[in-house]
Amino acid sequence: MTKLHRLPEFPFIQRCEKNDLVEKLLEIIHIHQLNDRILKEENERLKGKIAELEHTPKKPQIRPSTIEKPRSDAKKPKNRKSKGSKKNRISIHDEVVIKPKIIPEGASFKGYRNYLVQDIAIKSFNTCFKIERWQTKEGTYLKGTLPPEYQGSHFGPNLQAFIIHQHYQARVTQPRLHDQLKAWGIEISAGQLNHILGMHTAKLEKEMAEAVDVGIKHSSFVQTDDTGARHAGKNFVCMQIGNQFFTRFITCKSKSRLSFLENLRRGQNYLMNEDSIDYLKQHGTLKQVQLAERIQGQELEEEQFQEYLNRGGINSNPSFKEAAIIGILSKELGKAYTVLSDGAPQYNVLNHASCWVHAIRLLEKEKPIKNEKVDLVLKKLRFLYHHLKRYKVRPTELFKKRLRRYFDKICSLKVGSNHFEAALNRFSENKEDLLRALENPEIPLHNNGSENDIREYVIRRKISYGTRSDLGRRTRDLFLSLIKTCSKLGVNFWHFLINCISFKESFPRLANIISTTS
Repeated sequence: MTKLHRLPEFPFIQRCEKNDLVEKLLEIIHIHQLNDRILKEENERLKGKIAELEHTPKKPQIRPSTIEKPRSDAKKPKNRKSKGSKKNRISIHDEVVIKPKIIPEGASFKGYRNYLVQDIAIKSFNTCFKIERWQTKEGTYLKGTLPPEYQGSHFGPNLQAFIIHQHYQARVTQPRLHDQLKAWGIEISAGQLNHILGMHTAKLEKEMAEAVDVGIKHSSFVQTDDTGARHAGKNFVCMQIGNQFFTRFITCKSKSRLSFLENLRRGQNYLMNEDSIDYLKQHGTLKQVQLAERIQGQELEEEQFQEYLNRGGINSNPSFKEAAIIGILSKELGKAYTVLSDGAPQYNVLNHASCWVHAIRLLEKEKPIKNEKVDLVLKKLRFLYHHLKRYKVRPTELFKKRLRRYFDKICSLKVGSNHFEAALNRFSENKEDLLRALENPEIPLHNNGSENDIREYVIRRKISYGTRSDLGRRTRDLFLSLIKTCSKLGVNFWHFLINCISFKESFPRLANIISTTS
């Protein structure tokens, strides 16, 4: 595009300097200014028309969503609460009295002025356990037993926890971590360090599975998102499932609906019920509906269900399996259980809710260059969104009806842009998904929780790229899940690691914490 040059300032002409020629030139300049203004307006209109006709921008510029920004007329908090003194939260490990170099005769002691210094002691601490061996009269040998936290490894629980904490929470790569430990006098090989990172996976997977199971049952919703992943040199998908109690990352081959439902099933049996049959009538075939009616009400284990699929000749079609998982989930969690997502079709199961931020973003993509009616519609939708947030705090039946009517009123507006009106119609079709919080105010209006959770995985992918072994994939997913879950429950991840590795039963399990806080 050619850059337009700015016109110089027009000089002031005295009345005595004006003659017929000057008057004529001024009239011509005035006409050119009017024509220029008309052409600019026509140019802007044509640009908007071209954008509508082409509908294929080369590089879309998606601005950050403004839906969560506070309104200009919102009241600001008057007073902020004091953070409090840090000294009250700091434990004192040593006290040192410092006297003046010279105390003159006759001086009186007036107490102390405390000067607090925080420091850290980093040093190796090696222990040699002398295990006694005794021989009885019968010739058998007796020997002492190591404490549980020291069995199976020549590296103590504190060192193991430090390695796991540094690698997964501090994001230190294995080579740098190995160099760090060697510099501190720890004799450890790269293979031993790698072994420590995965040696507690099986035990902690049970802990995480219990937390996920309790977290799903003690909430009325889960929210989900996904991102790309690399494993064994191939493209995989990392799927996030969570709510206010937990976060679980699962790296799998596909982000299909069946894959999501399998992760949500958590190893339970399969069940065909009325919800399953209704699902098959929409997404399956007549044969599948007939096969489902034969086993309606029966809970089948994995092997039994797979055998039934093989006999029916429908093993390759995922709809039947999806219906069986929906059946067991609707029985366990209820029909009102909600799945919140960014609107991706594979997550549209059970009682689905859509993210307002993503929905508004899709409308903003179809916005013409200059259209005041479109701007008004977007302004009204943001106004509706802020009232939905108010409803979640104080829900009433009258407020709910007003919000539903206001939603319908906005979506019926005509703006003079075919593409935007088509997008607004699609927005209106998702009315029930967008207004799901009216039925259950506990459900969030957006999917930012999942996006914030999955950002940790994206950062890890940028640092370490991918995994090679299945154990490495499971371990990475597990510890990233534990870090996020501990953060949501207000549990110190370092203390959690120490207690799990040291076999201390006094520390509460994550599932118990969820049960008591819900």
